[in-house]
Amino acid sequence: MATWIKNWFSNMERLEKPIIVDGIEYPTVENFYAASKTLDVQQKRKIATLTASVAKKYARTIPLRSDWKGVKFALMFMGLMQKFYPGTNWHKELMETRGEELLELNNWHDSVWGVPANIAPGGQNNSKFKIQNSKNGQGKAIPTGQQGNNWLGRLLMFIRDEPLLWQNFGNNAAEWERQKYLVETQEWLLRNPNFPSVPNMSNLKGKIIDNGTLPSQRLKVVISGSRTVAQLPAEAITRIEKIMELGAKILIGDCFGADCLVQTFLKQAGYSRVTVYHTGNSPRNNVGFVSVGVKGAYTERDRIMCSIADYGLAILKDNSPGTLKNIQRMPGKVRVIRV
Repeated sequence: MATWIKNWFSNMERLEKPIIVDGIEYPTVENFYAASKTLDVQQKRKIATLTASVAKKYARTIPLRSDWKGVKFALMFMGLMQKFYPGTNWHKELMETRGEELLELNNWHDSVWGVPANIAPGGQNNSKFKIQNSKNGQGKAIPTGQQGNNWLGRLLMFIRDEPLLWQNFGNNAAEWERQKYLVETQEWLLRNPNFPSVPNMSNLKGKIIDNGTLPSQRLKVVISGSRTVAQLPAEAITRIEKIMELGAKILIGDCFGADCLVQTFLKQAGYSRVTVYHTGNSPRNNVGFVSVGVKGAYTERDRIMCSIADYGLAILKDNSPGTLKNIQRMPGKVRVIRV
């Protein structure tokens, strides 16, 4: 039996509310998109009743509508807008990924909607970081380094990062069968300056990426350290690489020293599940991650990060008071590396 890479945002996942067009109810984005390949109403009704995977396969056996190339991205965009509509749990999950590059990693050779990858070996034990994860390895991806257009990931990032879209496209289902409207929408997407670019996969080649775990269920790890650290020790790099393999959300401060070094390492590694916490109007150091401002002093910033995190990593030098306090805030849950 074939094993497939798992993406939490897969179009195969069931919708909270079906997409309804011309009285036909589609239970998944995949059903809606597959049915959109034809203008035959009877075929549409049949596709709506199939499972998502069968609908995808069945749609390949029927003649494509003549304007398909000029409307297919617009139709996917419309379906995703419905799935991730504000107020749904899917919308909440998407918003959890702010600042993250979304990649539709797949091992079924689709370089239009996603990026080529191999499936990772399963059942790894993460005892080195004192974390047991029964799902580790199941459906995880290892990018091949080959480029992919990643249209699904790019559409999702565009929807996530452009809040005004909901006012213009949120409930226009009545327009979805109007060819001119779809063509204009697709042309608008293709020339929009805010639309995300094709990803550069060179930094991610060979790395294990977990896209299967819902963003709200990912481990959260706070990384802190002394401002006098001038270089990341080898043990810290090994631990950070393990955290990335786990697909964790990393919380980090904006200080000099360890904070800045870890930020730079993560950026160079192509890891985007990172949030920089700071006080004041803007971070002192941020190499390009999403940031969160905290009212109060740095101690309040650190307290909030530790209260959110499941685990911690501390890179300690000169018995830094702030780092020692973070260790105390999470007793038994912080891996300490002394420099």
